[in-house]
Amino acid sequence: SRHQEACPLGRSALRLGKMSFVMMTGGPMMSSRMGPTGSMMEDEIALGDFVSRNDFVTAEVLQEGEGDVIPPAVQFQLIRYIKTHNFVTYFAGAALFFGAMIAPQAQFIELVRAFLMSYAFIPVIVSVVCFALSMDRVNRATKGNGKPHYFLAGTIAFQAGLAILVFSFFGLDAVTKLFLFFVVTWLWILQKCQDLEFTNIMGKFATMLSIEHGLKYHRTPGNEAVYYQPVFGGFLNFLDLTWLFGCTENRPHIEIGDEPGNYRIRDDVHKLNHLEELVTAYRLAIDSGFTYILPSGASDPRIIENVCYEYLGDPFSRMFFFLEGLMCNLAWLTSLAFAGAEIGTVAFGSSDESNTPRMVAVVLAAITLIAFGFQVFRTQNVMSRALGVQVAEKEWMAADVLGKKQDKKRLGEFAQNVQDLNEQNRLNLTYLWLCAAAAADHLGMGITCKFASNCALMTKVMFERATSYEFVEFAESRWELLVWANIVKSLQLLVLACMAAVYFGTFNTDADRPLFWGSYVIILCGIGITVRMMESSALWKS
Repeated sequence: SRHQEACPLGRSALRLGKMSFVMMTGGPMMSSRMGPTGSMMEDEIALGDFVSRNDFVTAEVLQEGEGDVIPPAVQFQLIRYIKTHNFVTYFAGAALFFGAMIAPQAQFIELVRAFLMSYAFIPVIVSVVCFALSMDRVNRATKGNGKPHYFLAGTIAFQAGLAILVFSFFGLDAVTKLFLFFVVTWLWILQKCQDLEFTNIMGKFATMLSIEHGLKYHRTPGNEAVYYQPVFGGFLNFLDLTWLFGCTENRPHIEIGDEPGNYRIRDDVHKLNHLEELVTAYRLAIDSGFTYILPSGASDPRIIENVCYEYLGDPFSRMFFFLEGLMCNLAWLTSLAFAGAEIGTVAFGSSDESNTPRMVAVVLAAITLIAFGFQVFRTQNVMSRALGVQVAEKEWMAADVLGKKQDKKRLGEFAQNVQDLNEQNRLNLTYLWLCAAAAADHLGMGITCKFASNCALMTKVMFERATSYEFVEFAESRWELLVWANIVKSLQLLVLACMAAVYFGTFNTDADRPLFWGSYVIILCGIGITVRMMESSALWKS
């Protein structure tokens, strides 16, 4: 009764069918807990369940000892990296749309540039400050235990300083071309930092497990419990922003070892089975080259074809995944810029064209805005579920801390979301990792998407090996989540090509038609649709 009072997990959810863990031995395990029905949206229910589940498992763990367990996903910050990229993409897309719409008619932009040229020391000083801040963040990212996400703050500061200099001395057109370089470097550094963060944390976990360290070494320090708690919000909050700009000073996530050469008391009371299985699953997700863990046999997903395992160890595969995401990101931003430029030309320009091309331009711009809005909606929709990754991890790890066998079993079932199978609301760790992969894929984090997909696959294998449950139709569930992004991105490339044809062919004369931007759109659409076809084919085969 104490469990049922503390964790109101019996809320009604939409029955989504095939995506739950089921008993290998028969039908679904029924639950006697029934909740009130309601008309809440599916993901609002999911978010409420995550909050309740997190509160419950936190209270259970704190009753057993000092400090709360820290989920690995909180430590390698995957959700924060996805939220950061999405936030930056939303902001950049809106800025490009409105900027392209009003810039040709805005005289104040040239007035600002003339002022900066007259007082050249102002942009120089501002740029020097930005570069100094960038060097400071990079230095902090590399020294000591290292905090890779500090590179993000350094990248933002460096790009801001460089943009101010280029705008002051070369004009707005040069800045727009430089923006392409900014997108490429930002997307690469963001995913590289996430990769380094994951590698560092998994290395510390592996070291801790190899020397049979006590559980206290993955527990939260008393004054930092808030920092390590899951954040339930699809957009960046204040804590996320301080993390992004490198203003959060916290201790290393995992402290391993004391001073060498001394004896210390060993903690062998609890076995780290659940933690070890989770860490092994995550290391297998990225170890496609068998660098750390050799194949366990013919059933190892890394050596089986068409089981949805993405090979991240191959540099060429990584480059292709990055290129696929980059084309997606550039295509969205370019489409929004064209949409703004065409609406601005129609509304404020002095074109002598007939109403037909004007109407076509407005329709294409409207389709772009609707498609981007739909993509944002889908991204935030799956993100609301991906936030539960950290909670499900915590429930699985808590079994190593709790003393009572029934408590361990109950929290393990929470992580698999089997406590109420008749509702099948798909709030288990494996499906939540698939949602994280979809959230990363929608706006172009190609490498992170493949990594999250591998984590989903390996947690599926972990659960099926360690429990009496099997996962129903993994490939179909992955297809269901990822196919919409492929469809929308393919259609968006078609709309971009049409917008470019209308803009360059109708609103520009032969004399002032920009060769650079025309060539850029041709290359972008050609490479983009090629990698989109390859990615869609691979998704279909799996």
